[in-house]
Amino acid sequence: MSKTNSTLIWDKVATSFSKSGNDYWNRFGEKLVSFSDIKLNSIILDIGFGRGASLFPAIRKVGVNGKVIGIDISNEMIKETYKDIKNNKFNNVELINMNINNLTFPNNYFDNVLCGFSIEVNENNLNEIFRILKNNGKLNISIWGIQLNQQWLNAIVNKYLHVQNNIKKVANYNDLLNSVGFTSIEIIQCLEKVIYKTKDDWWNEMNSNAFRNIIDAVSNLGLEKFHSFKSDIYDALENFYDEDNLVFEMPVIYISAKKY
Repeated sequence: MSKTNSTLIWDKVATSFSKSGNDYWNRFGEKLVSFSDIKLNSIILDIGFGRGASLFPAIRKVGVNGKVIGIDISNEMIKETYKDIKNNKFNNVELINMNINNLTFPNNYFDNVLCGFSIEVNENNLNEIFRILKNNGKLNISIWGIQLNQQWLNAIVNKYLHVQNNIKKVANYNDLLNSVGFTSIEIIQCLEKVIYKTKDDWWNEMNSNAFRNIIDAVSNLGLEKFHSFKSDIYDALENFYDEDNLVFEMPVIYISAKKY
């Protein structure tokens, strides 16, 4: 089976993802778990666990007699995160290469399902999650809100790759979750600050996440265009300095829902 472009990019950045010095992935993961009301001895599924931003807080929440199963499409993410699991001597966790489009878990199996920036919130995905949750089980999702302050970056990308990035409207998640059967729905949007000390810190972080696809695509255009692209970005980053640091305000939506 050939790897998808999405799988390839996550394989490529697995060693550095969320390890570039900015801890916002871990902060957001901790917050997602704090909303999840995970109980001791629970069985948890973490979809698209990456390098464990929500996985490790969940492991600590369930205790030694609970279990956390993490799934991810990237085998390299699995390998790197297993190293961290061994270093922390956790024995109550299992990592599996699996896509949400092909979940093989039985019905009514998990007490909680976590999805940190890892899925498209649509009817098909929600139906599968509903199926594998136990009655009274809880779903917690974090997704990006509308990133208005990223339009400068979209404009630069479009200058070189001619791919127009349109602002997506936030879906009516309450109605969508209700239509699947979820209840006790809570939707909270937080304006989270992400801070970088230098432009190089920002670049290194972007080079270790999904934006790496864009960087590689521009690099393939040749060295001159790549240097011009990076120079345009560094010039634009000047607008985000707050005293000595680069400061971005990133809207994050946290969704909680229950299956009764």
